[in-house]
Amino acid sequence: MTLEQMVAENRTLPHDVKEELLDRVGVEEHGGQAPAHAQARSSTVQRRIAEIEQDTERLIPLDEALAQARQRLRR
Repeated sequence: MTLEQMVAENRTLPHDVKEELLDRVGVEEHGGQAPAHAQARSSTVQRRIAEIEQDTERLIPLDEALAQARQRLRR
């Protein structure tokens, strides 16, 4: 399977499955994570997904976010 095929297949997965996949890849690549940290991160991810889906949070386009970061660094 090519990288492009994997990315395309990943886009079809439910959010919770994507999260689990990323957790597993991250653990294997970077040596793991304490269970308490993993649970806290999972809860935060789930909360943020719900906020975005309910339109209670606004997503910032990458170029805008980078511009804001650059501006803050110049202060």
